[in-house]
Amino acid sequence: KLIIKHNDLKSIDSILDLSEAVFRPSPKEKELYHNKQDWLQKINDNGLLLTALIDDNIAGYALCYPKGEGIHIWNVGVSSKYRRKGIWKELYKTILTYAHEQKYPYITLNTYEDEFPNMYAFCQDNGFTRYKLENGKSYFRKKLT
Repeated sequence: KLIIKHNDLKSIDSILDLSEAVFRPSPKEKELYHNKQDWLQKINDNGLLLTALIDDNIAGYALCYPKGEGIHIWNVGVSSKYRRKGIWKELYKTILTYAHEQKYPYITLNTYEDEFPNMYAFCQDNGFTRYKLENGKSYFRKKLT
């Protein structure tokens, strides 16, 4: 059974380990995107850390934070062991519910088509509009109603 937890900070080290396993970052990327202090700051500044658990195992996560007037989906990962089981779909539904509850007018997400084709396709298939392309990075926004 899948359980989604909100801001479960006691699991942050395990979530960071999963993010490193998913993305295999270089030392510079690790410093920029998989940094515990940065993640905690984002969460403490009205951010949202979702943890997806299956049988008490961390199957996936999503880290979001307020950006401009919206909420930004910043870092998402699903363990290779649990892919194709609807984990991201459930995390995204939880983000949407949260965004509506907090009255955010839109959601943003950035991704690279070449590196993350599934996320790129997800954005195209789920009402996101690409508003900027810079150095291969696509910037997407979805207006919420």
